[in-house]
Amino acid sequence: APCFFGSGMSAITSSLMSVLKTGDHAVFPYTVYGGTHEFLKEFAIHWGIEIDFIDGAGKHGPEAYRAAFRQNTKVVYCETPANPTCRITDLKGVAKAVDDFYGNRESNPDRPWIMVDGTFATPYHQRSLDIPGVDVSIQSCTKYLGGHSDILAGSVSSKSPQFLHGLAKVQKLVTAPLNPMDSYLLMRGIRTLDVRMQAA
Repeated sequence: APCFFGSGMSAITSSLMSVLKTGDHAVFPYTVYGGTHEFLKEFAIHWGIEIDFIDGAGKHGPEAYRAAFRQNTKVVYCETPANPTCRITDLKGVAKAVDDFYGNRESNPDRPWIMVDGTFATPYHQRSLDIPGVDVSIQSCTKYLGGHSDILAGSVSSKSPQFLHGLAKVQKLVTAPLNPMDSYLLMRGIRTLDVRMQAA
């Protein structure tokens, strides 16, 4: 089930704030979107969250992620294709690295959350939640999903009721859901996503 937000950055920051607290550790690719990087550097580290940036793209990406894992790692964050470099992350390889190091979520409910920002691919080309082990799919709907350059919007999807419960709390208390008019315009844009992706 998705939650919709007033911007892509609101979706990203809400996802992170819903699971990270002081003393936690998170792993990000160094090619992560500029706004995400700014949030980590200007806010998260000042809240006592430990951040490692790694070279997560290409065939050696999963190994780079695994080398950064710690016992207090709570988020393993991927962005693929990366914005704006379009570097590609092996999501299956990253998920396997997390499984091998921490076990699956059934055996270890406290293992890190694997989050994927798949904005540049859109769900038309990349369904992150279909990859075993991936917990959270994030989209900046401002771009291809909206499709008309007239809204700001973001979405977060997950199959985890536990994650979605925490996310909804952040949305209610800190950020905000997408307003009705922009929700309507986003729905209008999604109706033509298939045609636009085929024509691109």
